[in-house]
Amino acid sequence: MIELPFTKMLEILGKTYKSIDWRFATFKLGETSYCIQSVMRFTRENLEEVKRVHDSLQGMLGESRSGDLSIHLKALPFSNWHEIHDQLSNGIIKEPMGDIRLVGSLDFGKVFKSSGLIPELKDADFPKKEDFFTDIGLNNGLDKAIKGLNTWSVGFPSVQIFIQSWFQADVYLAGSRFIFSLPLYASIIGRDLAQENSLTIKVKSNIHLLPLKLSTLLYNQKYRGWPVVKKSIDLITEKAQIKEDIAYFELNIPFTKLESEDEVSSHLTHEMLGLIDEESRVNIGYFESKKKGLLPPSFLLAFQRFCLKEDFKNYLSDTTDKDRFEWAIMSLLSLTNIPTIWLPSKWFKEVRDSLVTKEGKSVGGIDGLGYSKKDQRSTLLLIGCTLGDIKDDIEKMINVKRELEKEVGPDVTILQAIFAQRKVSAGLDEQAGKSHIAIFDIDRIKNLYESIEKGATTESVISMIRYYATPHDLGAW
Repeated sequence: MIELPFTKMLEILGKTYKSIDWRFATFKLGETSYCIQSVMRFTRENLEEVKRVHDSLQGMLGESRSGDLSIHLKALPFSNWHEIHDQLSNGIIKEPMGDIRLVGSLDFGKVFKSSGLIPELKDADFPKKEDFFTDIGLNNGLDKAIKGLNTWSVGFPSVQIFIQSWFQADVYLAGSRFIFSLPLYASIIGRDLAQENSLTIKVKSNIHLLPLKLSTLLYNQKYRGWPVVKKSIDLITEKAQIKEDIAYFELNIPFTKLESEDEVSSHLTHEMLGLIDEESRVNIGYFESKKKGLLPPSFLLAFQRFCLKEDFKNYLSDTTDKDRFEWAIMSLLSLTNIPTIWLPSKWFKEVRDSLVTKEGKSVGGIDGLGYSKKDQRSTLLLIGCTLGDIKDDIEKMINVKRELEKEVGPDVTILQAIFAQRKVSAGLDEQAGKSHIAIFDIDRIKNLYESIEKGATTESVISMIRYYATPHDLGAW
């Protein structure tokens, strides 16, 4: 998980970007125009392509002004960034028609990382990005005037939807929000079984991100899901096929022996950025079945007839409805044949709140239970789900585990997992690991879903949870 500040990340990634796709909304109050929202996407696309996207958007949405509210679309070379930085730091945007002001200046030391703020528009092979934001409050006069604006004249039911449509991003008007999106132009684009005991892994990367390190871990279920082999390869320009600014790698990784029950995962890391891309654990049997045309699992295919794949993925990664998110997580685990019981607060709140109390207040709570049994070993899974901060969930889950340990027998292992629809810092991940709680943030949930699409077994998912729930240090991936 990348923990670098915005300005440092942009310094490292700057050479990979050619253009800036900047969209901002302004509101005129009296004689002064204020910037009230902004989305800035950095991209490797050239200016002509960014302008083409803007032209297409204008052709689709039509009028970009409603009363004193206006949308501005700017395609700029990345070389203009320092000038933009200086203007925003001084609380102003220089425009030919007159200066646009911020309500205050933008402090780049207070630009915070978030996740899933704005969707990718292009580059399906480069799905990873880092989003940052900062809030600058609106004064009372601006806030009141914006809320009173009627946008029906340009075909939109609200100011927020008007701005969201032009930005192609889920922004909201809780103060003036500036969002920056930094794509990471490096990813693992393919894995396959090359020969009986070797894997082929394909990687593509912007040449300015090299060197990178590709690590492949082999897991054997006999060792309770711990990696038994780790192989690392340095990806350097000399080993790549270069096309324009993209380097392509096709690597053959030999192993002493690969069995169907073994699993492999792959990680792509940068010396300063850390983990850039992660391909989830997959059974070697998956690659064998793939060649025989036996995938994806029939249970998943049947489920997708009732819940469309894209809808389900949105429930897992992009919903503001906690009940829907909880249901999606329980369904995800059920698809691996882990029986789950959902405990929604609207039905079980009283019982949940009374399970663990302190001074009359509830200090424990979970959102679901899962169960697995292999041979004589039973596993009870405590499941927590959150759309926000996980700090409180960690303590509540610990308390529930302590209580349930009094009820279950010694032959039952209790595992704990919290699923969060956001990225979780390395510090919180480590804190949870010390309490033997597995954290599945938005990236790990995605990897889990991809594993299930590729035929992950109950045992492999339980092993994955156990692995994330165990404090460990394997060095840089």
